[in-house]
Amino acid sequence: MVPQLPIELWDNVISLLDVPQQSLLALCRVSHTFNTVAITHFLLREEVSHQSLAAREIEVNVRQSPLILSALAMSHSLHPLRRLVCKQTPTYANSKLGERLQCIQRIVDKSPNLGELVIEFDRNVFNSAAVVAAPHLLRTLLHRFVQTRAGTVAVFNGALASRCLAEDVLHWKFDDTVEYTGSGPRRGMRKLFGANQPTPKHGYVILRDDTLSRTMDPVASLAGVSLKRLATPSSLSLPGTIIELNPGRTAHLSLGPKDKVLSMSLTSAELDVVLPNQRIRGLVFLDITLGDISPPALSSFLEQNRTTLRQITYNPVQGSSGSLLTCPIALPALDSLHTADPVRLIELLDAFGSSPQLRSLHFCYPETGPESLTPVLARITRHQQDLALHLRQGDPGALNVDATPLSEACETATRALHHVTHIDIECPVVASAHTRAMIPWLALFPALQQVIFRSVQGMFRWGPQRQDPQPATVHFLEHAIRELPNVKEVLVKED
Repeated sequence: MVPQLPIELWDNVISLLDVPQQSLLALCRVSHTFNTVAITHFLLREEVSHQSLAAREIEVNVRQSPLILSALAMSHSLHPLRRLVCKQTPTYANSKLGERLQCIQRIVDKSPNLGELVIEFDRNVFNSAAVVAAPHLLRTLLHRFVQTRAGTVAVFNGALASRCLAEDVLHWKFDDTVEYTGSGPRRGMRKLFGANQPTPKHGYVILRDDTLSRTMDPVASLAGVSLKRLATPSSLSLPGTIIELNPGRTAHLSLGPKDKVLSMSLTSAELDVVLPNQRIRGLVFLDITLGDISPPALSSFLEQNRTTLRQITYNPVQGSSGSLLTCPIALPALDSLHTADPVRLIELLDAFGSSPQLRSLHFCYPETGPESLTPVLARITRHQQDLALHLRQGDPGALNVDATPLSEACETATRALHHVTHIDIECPVVASAHTRAMIPWLALFPALQQVIFRSVQGMFRWGPQRQDPQPATVHFLEHAIRELPNVKEVLVKED
């Protein structure tokens, strides 16, 4: 009996072979030993690093190296694979997208510990010839990935984080070019575009609302998909996997009910599971409408997305934890904070006030006047960078015009705002008693350089369409300029 050669010797022999990559793949089928050695050298020649092989985390440009997926599908030694990223997956005619998806599916089936799978297409699938072959294979691939985890599926599609069941994924449609007659948002699509006009190619995903009723959410384009497995959830009602459609293209995300209506958005308990495991590349605007997201979960999510966030809006419609984060976070790109309730501004500044680019605070001007802003103004004084305040008045019928002098605490807090240089006031009517009553308070700001009053009533027009401004607006502007002598620029913009 011929003794088996050590694997180290075969490794040296195969490393010296000057053969095409296809020949190395052929060696993979000879034996388990050849499979282990030949696959490793194949991937190294395709510029996959030793570190990636050791970590079982592989990124592949499918357009440049189409055979890597075949090699991974044949490999016995690289499994369990932990992370796979497929970039530039071709979708043009004759690109064999179906074969690529089948290879990825075999890799998923052989890798029970695959924690993350990312497939990025080279263009919108709906606008390519591949749309004919891809939908069924893509649905099957997604379902194979999510069905191995208990619990629900968290779906990030556009601005909304929603939920579905694993079985729902099999009913997602990525080639919807016919009329859909149902109760979802796609109802009457054929009628909308005309009976003789082709319906644009797009699709939809099926979600679940809080009553577990099925709801459809349109998918306007599909340039990629990201899948991530979470730890086994403690409850079947909590997410076990995450699917993100079009990763890297979500600039705006809402955490909580959309438009203050409980819909298919994730609950705070679900977000506590999902957020620590989700990074959304390119996220710019974050809208939080749930006040009881756990501070550790939100802190972890913000740390993962800290480099791109520029705006945070916080308007919880239910519950409040009292503290947004476990500890303050300085977000390097954050430039504005938004909230309807000015008291919430204290929470926001406590959480994000140390952000170096923070220059703008947006909140509602209270009906009772600036007196109730005293604690908020006192908190703003601790901010050591130039700031612009953007105030929004409410319904003029609900506003209370109070001529009572400001308290000493309110005056002191306002006079201490040496870093507030710009105030922008959005009001239903500029020349109103309530807006006029703000002027004595504005005169207390020591470093104010510009005040803008904005309204949708009327418009200043110049050039061929010039119209004379309303007399009341002109009188108000003259009054504001007289009462604010230290402000360099006082403007009224009616649009």
